[in-house]
Amino acid sequence: MSYTPKFRPYLSQDEFELIIDLLKDREANRPSFEVSTLKFKLMKLMNDVAAGKRTPDSVSKAMTLEEKLGAGKNMTPLEKRTKAFEKWSKYPELCTHEELDMVQTYRYDSELMSEEERIKFEDKMNGEF
Repeated sequence: MSYTPKFRPYLSQDEFELIIDLLKDREANRPSFEVSTLKFKLMKLMNDVAAGKRTPDSVSKAMTLEEKLGAGKNMTPLEKRTKAFEKWSKYPELCTHEELDMVQTYRYDSELMSEEERIKFEDKMNGEF
């Protein structure tokens, strides 16, 4: 018994319809069992979508390449603070509270704070709000 590895494509309805059209053209010019079978499978899928029998797979948030590869899971504290600082420099409104705390530590350690900010940060770290 042999098996054939199968992969799930994540394509839009328009992309599926384009592939079906290409398969129809191919089938008209050079018919083959494989092309007919693939066309049939895709047409059945699209009919199921149109009939509401299938719902689209969805992703709640587009993942960055780093997230897909699992980067950042084993970063050192300094690497995490540096990454948080870089994010804060470009998109401060997207930073979490944890990242903002890391940014303050990074700025303090890198001597990027004004004298007033440094004093406030040290007071906060010493529990003197």
